[in-house]
Amino acid sequence: MKIKRILAIILVLLLVIGLCLVNAFLVNPKQVTIREEIWTSDKIREDIDGWNVAFFSDLCYGSYSGIEHVEKAQKLINDFQPEVVLFGGDLLLQGSELSEEEEEALISCLKGMSARYGKYAVLGDRDLSSEEQKEKVTSILQAAGFRILSGNSGRVYAGKDSYINIVGIDPMSEEQCSSAFEGVNTLNYTIVLTHCPDIFYSLPKDKCDSVLSGHSLGGQVYLPVISFFNRDEGCRNYYRGKITLGNTVMDITNGLGMAKEKVRFLADSEVVFYQLKRKP
Repeated sequence: MKIKRILAIILVLLLVIGLCLVNAFLVNPKQVTIREEIWTSDKIREDIDGWNVAFFSDLCYGSYSGIEHVEKAQKLINDFQPEVVLFGGDLLLQGSELSEEEEEALISCLKGMSARYGKYAVLGDRDLSSEEQKEKVTSILQAAGFRILSGNSGRVYAGKDSYINIVGIDPMSEEQCSSAFEGVNTLNYTIVLTHCPDIFYSLPKDKCDSVLSGHSLGGQVYLPVISFFNRDEGCRNYYRGKITLGNTVMDITNGLGMAKEKVRFLADSEVVFYQLKRKP
């Protein structure tokens, strides 16, 4: 009886491992999930109450994440009908060589993401890995209608005096953590867009309401114990999920693409949708 029980347990474990591997290599890499959140604040004006903000990051376009991933994200975003679309950096994998047709297809998909009041982006560490990479990514994003924020801010208006602030900070650029907020009226809701979450500790929390970040891909293959000791620079302190310090919340997305292998486990590719609600 003991031998039969042991064999049964082994078979169950092998079945579970097999299903996990199938899911990680064959199912999850093809999926793009939706995560929905609500931001509530008395800084959100009445004519901004109910605004939708779409956020995606880490497309890592190249060997493992192709145009089909961008097309899925585009459809999800357009179905959401956002007022604002935000991109958190790392558009291309390092060394990606796109044909003219591939580049045009990528631009077309990104351009097709509709936003009533504008699209904003920051660059990631891969985007800044070389001057050539930076120029290519910048050219693609601008051609697709994204305004790139680099140590500066923009205002998204609903009316003459009613707006939200979008602040963009380059990866781990501590020197931008004060200069980027020059001219920002903190009586209005402020969203900080920055690629690497570890910059959170340097941000002026009294000037930030929400911080959006990526970089870690949620681990891509997330194994709780192992992933604790296998973190890249820029996400060693803050890795995944939501972190609250004072009245400021940082949300780290799992990202959209894949960076090392075409595999995902316990870290689904995602587009995040936020609804802004005025606090009664």
